[in-house]
Amino acid sequence: MPITKEALDLAIKAVEQSIARIDTGVLIFGSLVAIGVTGETVLGIRHWIKDRQLRDLRGIESQMYGREILGLQGEISGAKASADQLKAELANATEEAKRQAEELKKQNLQTQSDLLTANQNLEGEKRKRVELAASMLDRDFFDQSGAAARLALFPPMSVIFEYIDEHEPKKMAEEINFVFESLLHWNTWRRPVNEETIKDGISISVGWEPASSFPLGTPLEERFKAVKPEYRQKISIGERVAEALRDGIKHCGIDAESGGLDAYDLPPTTLLIKVGRKPNHALEETLRELGPHPNPAVVGGRMIGGCRDPIPQQKPDAGKNKPQ
Repeated sequence: MPITKEALDLAIKAVEQSIARIDTGVLIFGSLVAIGVTGETVLGIRHWIKDRQLRDLRGIESQMYGREILGLQGEISGAKASADQLKAELANATEEAKRQAEELKKQNLQTQSDLLTANQNLEGEKRKRVELAASMLDRDFFDQSGAAARLALFPPMSVIFEYIDEHEPKKMAEEINFVFESLLHWNTWRRPVNEETIKDGISISVGWEPASSFPLGTPLEERFKAVKPEYRQKISIGERVAEALRDGIKHCGIDAESGGLDAYDLPPTTLLIKVGRKPNHALEETLRELGPHPNPAVVGGRMIGGCRDPIPQQKPDAGKNKPQ
């Protein structure tokens, strides 16, 4: 069948329409593809932006964390330095406290030592005052029975007293005499003597009367060597009696000594007891502590003090006693 112009036109139109439809589909597909690509691109860009922002945030956080770490490290270093400084200050304070404690300990020991010394000095002063006060009292032969027991072991002897005619020496001599007179019943009496020859304290001696056949002026030692043995024995007994009496008196805190040649003119069966004034050792010690007396004034180129002149007795003729 032959192709007509109308059929060809229809066919061309159909093709054009098909092409139009194809172009539209292509455009639609291309648009869709472009839209998809654009969407993916947008999404990618968004992801990139978010990732960049996340990286930036992480960098900022890392920087902030680093700064914080550096700050904390600085604070830690500062705190460590402060701690070291405090430790050093504490060590210095501890050493200072120890030094002060040792100083206080030394001061305390010194104070205790000073207090102990002061108490000792105070006790010493109290004792001195008591001794000084007691030294003013009369001597007291309080253990007369003990002295009598010592002397009772020896044969009886004669006893001669010489004492200063004052209250205290007389009282002391009478207390000794009580032992011989009332307890032992020995013969006793007083012999008058120049009181200036009686020294302070109590002295006890035994007689050394030599034989009358010796020439005048023969030394006592030679006379004693020449005497008979029984005479020597009597002297030995007398010396032991004197020592026993001395020990009994000293037992009561009274100054006494034995021996000497005061009784050279008495027989060996006789004791001589001299009683002088009471020695005052406490007063003497106190005076020594106070120091020496001031020097006396100079008179006529001389320093004079402590000298004495005897006072004459009143003369029977009253006219001769008139002041000149």
